[in-house]
Amino acid sequence: MENLGTVVQPTIGYFGAFFGGILSFFSPCVLPLVPLFFGILMPDLKNTALTLKRGIAFFIGLSLFFSILGALAGLVGTFLSKFQYIFNIIAGILLFY
Repeated sequence: MENLGTVVQPTIGYFGAFFGGILSFFSPCVLPLVPLFFGILMPDLKNTALTLKRGIAFFIGLSLFFSILGALAGLVGTFLSKFQYIFNIIAGILLFY
């Protein structure tokens, strides 16, 4: 067990993570956001300052929203794990009826 750190090494480098991020851009979850992104940024391309402000606000808004959503999902998961035994009983009863 002492040599586990030398045996298990990350196999994805910076380029692999970068291309994985680009590949995930084309996932079905992200594609509906693309028209919204272009709709926010494209109307005023000549006004660089406004386009930059809108892009940063869009990025911060999405980041905050998904961070809060992830935190809430973690809280729900913690709640469910505390009462997992009760939920298993209820699910078992519902499964047989």
